[in-house]
Amino acid sequence: MAWTSWPACYARQASRVRSGSRQEAHNQKIILLTILKDSYEVTQAADAAEAIAKARETLPDLIFLEIRLSGVDGYSVCQTLKAGPRTQPIPIVMLSALADVGEKVSGIDLGADDYITKPFDAQELRARIQMILRRASVR
Repeated sequence: MAWTSWPACYARQASRVRSGSRQEAHNQKIILLTILKDSYEVTQAADAAEAIAKARETLPDLIFLEIRLSGVDGYSVCQTLKAGPRTQPIPIVMLSALADVGEKVSGIDLGADDYITKPFDAQELRARIQMILRRASVR
């Protein structure tokens, strides 16, 4: 299962069963879900607390995590998930319109496996997902 942000989304590989304007953000969400839906079972979370709870409950194969969340930022969610023994191995991809190098480094320093800036390219996103899942299967 994988998840995507908004604020977060989980995805499980199907074989395993399981900035911009508001319009731009909505379009990016649709692109992400379209890319994921054919190969992954996707679950979304409405806020940071739900994202953490679902990650702990479902142990997805991959997590897409938005930086800007209501209440708690994505960095804090990433840090919480990477501190948990069961959720620590789950790859996390941070998604953000924030393209600043410092923002990217902060996410990676907190344990994110990748940081993708929006708008993103669908072909590149597919390649990154495959790369991350290959790496995770080697662990």
